[in-house]
Amino acid sequence: MEDESILETIKDFISRYIVFILVFLIVVVIIILLLPQGKNDNQPVNHDSILSLTLKGNKEVSVVKGEQYQDPGYTAYDTKEGDLTSRVSVEGNVNSNVIGSYTINYRVTNSTGKIATATRIIKVIPDYKDLNVEIDYNPKELTNNDVEITIIATGDGFDFILDPEGNIVKENEFSYKVTSNDEYLFSIRRKDGDVIEKSIEIKNIDKKKPTGSCKDTVTLEKSVVVVTAKDENGIGKYNYNLNNQKYESTSNTYTVSGVARNASVTIYDKAGNYEIVSCITVDNTWPIKQNQNYVQTSAKYYDKTGHLGRLNYLFYYPNDLNLKDKNALVIFLHGSGEFGSNIGGSFNSNTTFANNMRDGKFQQRAVFLCPQCNSSSKSWKNDCFGDLKTLIDRVVAQYNIDPNRISITGHSLGGGAVYDALAKWPGFFSAAAPLAPAGGSSNYAAMKGVKIAVFTGTNDGLYSSSKNTVTKLQQAGIEAKFYPLEGKGHAAQPPAFNEYNLIEWMIAQTRK
Repeated sequence: MEDESILETIKDFISRYIVFILVFLIVVVIIILLLPQGKNDNQPVNHDSILSLTLKGNKEVSVVKGEQYQDPGYTAYDTKEGDLTSRVSVEGNVNSNVIGSYTINYRVTNSTGKIATATRIIKVIPDYKDLNVEIDYNPKELTNNDVEITIIATGDGFDFILDPEGNIVKENEFSYKVTSNDEYLFSIRRKDGDVIEKSIEIKNIDKKKPTGSCKDTVTLEKSVVVVTAKDENGIGKYNYNLNNQKYESTSNTYTVSGVARNASVTIYDKAGNYEIVSCITVDNTWPIKQNQNYVQTSAKYYDKTGHLGRLNYLFYYPNDLNLKDKNALVIFLHGSGEFGSNIGGSFNSNTTFANNMRDGKFQQRAVFLCPQCNSSSKSWKNDCFGDLKTLIDRVVAQYNIDPNRISITGHSLGGGAVYDALAKWPGFFSAAAPLAPAGGSSNYAAMKGVKIAVFTGTNDGLYSSSKNTVTKLQQAGIEAKFYPLEGKGHAAQPPAFNEYNLIEWMIAQTRK
């Protein structure tokens, strides 16, 4: 019974652990099969070592542009020879300033010639924080043109620019034109999202014209133009237009010899803006008494005696006169003692105007006409004016006379005839000089635009009437001036022509 009990116990153990027993047996068999076979003295033994090359870090490495690349390193090991890291050769370079992909090759060889290799890829990537911005403008100097602002953004971090109007500009270099002074703001965005702001102030644009006025003070000797001008940035220069000639100066005052009327000035500011102003003329070109009488000059006058209708005439011009230029014409009308037809007799000897011409005492250069009226009634107006106008027109055409510089003078009845001529041909003469005038037209309104200088001796019976006529002319708005010849009688020609610069004054006048 005891034996049966033991047997049952064994059976019970086997039934419980049969699975474990089977697994154990299978493992034993596998181990036996995997064990190396017993050595055979007739078989060769393998003595090869194992060579390995291992890279430290990743096989692919990224480097930001501009940063220095540091190799993570490597190790080389041979199972027989040990550490061979010092024998590793490295080929390949990395330029961290240039974006791109670079390959580094590693190689090691052991003493038996076995080789191990490895490769690492290094990628140089953009630096999105790299952004440099330059801003400038041109021109720098004061200008009346637009100014161009230039923006240059360099670096891998550049994304785009916002101009002052909010427009997106993808180009990293562009120009922005401005038309007025102000501060202009530009926003430059980096690829990492940050923004750089750059502003620039423009202060050199000036498109406003200067303002001003000018005054031309005219005498027979010279003309002085004075300009008053204003501009916030200053005046640059003046261009003076005097007698159709242009003169450039940085001074606001300019002087030319002789008479310059209808002057104008172009005022330039420092930015190049300009304004043309017409000058107010202060005309001081009235005859003035000379310190000494005229002296005879070396100039000789060509003279010509002619005849037209009821007129005989003397015609003069100096030998150095350029008849190709526009010249002035001065006409003299004689008094009662010279009416007739004998121009070579008393007319010639009694006419100071003609005597001065013949003797070369007139220093001025012009054409001179001395007609003699053949009238028994001693009337220029009634008998000789028709022929006189024809003669004047002929001289104007043949001798290139400036139609705006025709003046007339006369003595006694000829002085009265000067008033008649001014009234009969309004707007024709530029200046008139009645000498001791007797009678003449009182149609003063027709004489406007003519400057009139009246000479009469203080001992002449016509003195009061001459002076009163000048007052009436002035009251009618005519430029007229009275010249009393102190202590003189009716013979007004010699003092008027010899003591005053009367001829010079007449030649200088221009019809308005």
